[in-house]
Amino acid sequence: MTRKHVSLLPLQFSVGLVVCLLGGYVQATPLLYDPGPLNFSTRDQSLWGSGGGVAPVEKRYSRKWSSSSSLGGIAGEASTAVTVEDWHPGYAEDHGYTEWHKTHCHSVWCLGIDPHTPYPEWHPKLDWHPGYSEKHTLFTVDTRTGTEARFSSSGEVGVTSSLGFNGGTVDANLVFDARLNIPDEPVDPGDFFSLSPYADLTEGSFSTKFPTLTGEVTASLEADVAIDVEACILGAGCTTDSSSLMDVGPLNLDILEINTPGLSDKISLFGLDDLAFDITRQTTWVDFIVPPGAPSITLPGAPRPSLGVGMNLGNLTLDYPDLAVSGSLQADDLVVGSGQFDDLLRLNFDLDAAAVAAGSMPALGAVAVVGPLEFRGDIMDVDIGPTLDLSQSFVMDPELMVTLDFSQPVWQDLGAGLRQQVTSWSGPLADLPRFALINAGDQVEVRPEFWVDARFGNRTSLNFDLTFSLDVLKGQVGLSVLSTPTFSLVDIDEPIPLGPVDVFDSSFVLDGFSRISGTPFLLSAAAATVPQGPGLYTASFHQAPPAGVPTPGVLALMLVGLLGLIPGRVRWRWAGGPTD
Repeated sequence: MTRKHVSLLPLQFSVGLVVCLLGGYVQATPLLYDPGPLNFSTRDQSLWGSGGGVAPVEKRYSRKWSSSSSLGGIAGEASTAVTVEDWHPGYAEDHGYTEWHKTHCHSVWCLGIDPHTPYPEWHPKLDWHPGYSEKHTLFTVDTRTGTEARFSSSGEVGVTSSLGFNGGTVDANLVFDARLNIPDEPVDPGDFFSLSPYADLTEGSFSTKFPTLTGEVTASLEADVAIDVEACILGAGCTTDSSSLMDVGPLNLDILEINTPGLSDKISLFGLDDLAFDITRQTTWVDFIVPPGAPSITLPGAPRPSLGVGMNLGNLTLDYPDLAVSGSLQADDLVVGSGQFDDLLRLNFDLDAAAVAAGSMPALGAVAVVGPLEFRGDIMDVDIGPTLDLSQSFVMDPELMVTLDFSQPVWQDLGAGLRQQVTSWSGPLADLPRFALINAGDQVEVRPEFWVDARFGNRTSLNFDLTFSLDVLKGQVGLSVLSTPTFSLVDIDEPIPLGPVDVFDSSFVLDGFSRISGTPFLLSAAAATVPQGPGLYTASFHQAPPAGVPTPGVLALMLVGLLGLIPGRVRWRWAGGPTD
């Protein structure tokens, strides 16, 4: 039987080569640092420069009072004494005195008296005590009589105003996706490595508010009116009764609310929203009224004829802008938005009224005034005049920034072979430089903090147009300063652009974004080894394999593969065949 030799060299070589290739492919993979979605937002920033927008200031004006008054009266006293009177008469009281004398008598009449013998002499002195009357109380009695009503009033009335002129604000929201690649093995001291930063803006939006009068005015009232009635009967005493005539409050009344977030309309008066008129839009009419037979300019709230009929010659309309612009993320990582407010100011000259005055056509419109009621109607109204429009365009260009704080100094690569020691680095994430650890065995904790540098561009322009308008079956009804909207079956406006003028065109850093602290991560330097030998002291470092270089474990796999290449042939013995 024949023998057949099968050479497995190609197979062995292929297996060894695959093992080697796999060994070369299996290598150190950097750790992925992913802080998750980074959400940044800011509110109420100025539309015209860095800083917060102007906010309304609340002020309160109040006054307290307390007063009282009375009606009627009560005579007498609660304790009136009943007395008797005793008379004590006057009397004289002698307070005289005796005086002794020694005489030296040489007269005839004192013969026979020893001139040296003393004798007494009385000197009288009378004091008079006048009489007096003394009263004694026998008993007391209540002599009060009559009726008295005492009124008291107290309370407080106040007005609270939070009206303010909002200077125009912008709110913004940004979401970034960021990642870093961290070495998963100790790195050689002094060898620079890159963290391979990645940043992507996944969401971006903003919304603006045009400068408006905003806020509210409220009134408060608290009052108490009470009455005390006292009635007295002679001898029987008095009774008192108290009651409250009025106890109000505290009451709060909404007077005015304008351009606040809870309103469905621009303004609310006394809690009434969605009014049929707009107080922010005012029209000045120029009419020819008979009587008085001369052009009458009618301003809102100004005196005008109480009765008359005529025609309109023109009008001037001022409309306060309420322009809100929203921006969205575009493909080039810019957040862009724009908007336009038509007819900020519009001046109309009535061409058909001019034609009627020239006698070339009959009157097709009329104005009727009856007291506070006013009616304006036109079968056909043709006007022409200049208009002033407002337009705004905004561009926000955000960039993700990062601050890295190192627990100990590291090297920063400055390029051109230069480096410097730093303990912190701050700047755009995309510009993150290369770093190197300084000492063998260093364990450096890195604390990242993410923030946003967003430049906001604002271009605000006034657009001048000449507008030709045609209305058919047009009408409006007004009551004093309140007017219904203008109704028109056909309303055609044809603007003729005259050109824009920029009133503000600038970009600035949008403030107010909060900072986000990321989870700290660790960078490790390889440990130093000192080869042993007499008189030798040389330091070498364990160096982590660079990208694409097999690790020691992979080298073992490569060695196994190469050992498989040593036998060149393997002979197989067929059944029954001899062997060599």
